[in-house]
Amino acid sequence: MLFEVEQNCDLTYRMDDFGRVGQDGKPRPLHREKAFAVTRFYLPQPGPAPELRFPENFGERRYVVACPYFAVEQLTYEKESAWRGNPDRVEILTILSGQGEFETGAGVVEAKLPFRTGETWLVPPEMPAARLVPDKRCELLRYYVPDLEKDFIEPLRARGVPEDAIRAAVYST
Repeated sequence: MLFEVEQNCDLTYRMDDFGRVGQDGKPRPLHREKAFAVTRFYLPQPGPAPELRFPENFGERRYVVACPYFAVEQLTYEKESAWRGNPDRVEILTILSGQGEFETGAGVVEAKLPFRTGETWLVPPEMPAARLVPDKRCELLRYYVPDLEKDFIEPLRARGVPEDAIRAAVYST
């Protein structure tokens, strides 16, 4: 599976369209010259992402990659767990495998929101406390605009991750 996460932008430079066509049935335009003009070839090529996996009360969290514009975590839920959205930002969840429900409410269940493989959820900052209840094991991607220090670097340091491994997962430019 290939999954692309990108920042919100109203500009696209299409280098290839893999044979797809527009609504008019004709190939969509390509923008190779413009794309190459803004590509930063001088940046070092990243290596494989480090396996920064840690046990959590719900299963496992993997810190995948982060930069000032977005962060990606992979979460594996093996049992139900409290879920709280971040009050300062929107977060996006994509269900990679499994299914279950979000149960929302304050002490009493107000809504059961089912989820399943392939769905993507937008979690608003004002989302109330909830519980994520997987039917069995489920994996999801969580991505958001991070505070790099608070959301990625500090938790990795607190878990004893060496600085070179943190630098391999966190891009600051």
